[in-house]
Amino acid sequence: MDEIYKNVPIVKAEFFLTNYNNNDVDLGLITNSLAIAPTRIRKKEDWPHGTIKAKLACDLWEFSMSYETGGDINVQSRHIVTIFSSKRDVIRELQERFNMSPHICFVVHTTEDKGFPKMLFSREFIEFAAYINAEISIDYYRY
Repeated sequence: MDEIYKNVPIVKAEFFLTNYNNNDVDLGLITNSLAIAPTRIRKKEDWPHGTIKAKLACDLWEFSMSYETGGDINVQSRHIVTIFSSKRDVIRELQERFNMSPHICFVVHTTEDKGFPKMLFSREFIEFAAYINAEISIDYYRY
């Protein structure tokens, strides 16, 4: 097991803007509009051929937090709110202009003996996610 997984549970949050339909998404404009450097961007045509053929490829703008120990999803959700809440109207404008869909994903790694992290979302986070119409998911990995 990698060194990072020894102090589980660990949690990180990822914020995505995706587009599966429109072919003229300017990911550079999205970066400039948000004034936040993404962790990763990917155009539809950069995905593997099979992904494109299956219509699973998307234009992707991603910002990922670092993993944190402590096992509390709310800590990571507060980071997302701190970074993006002042950009919430920009995010909605980008949704309309480029047909982008926001997603917030929490990635959790733990072991059987360490148990589940605390999974509580603050009212502030819920209101932010609702305002931008974000889908929320939890990727849970147990070893």
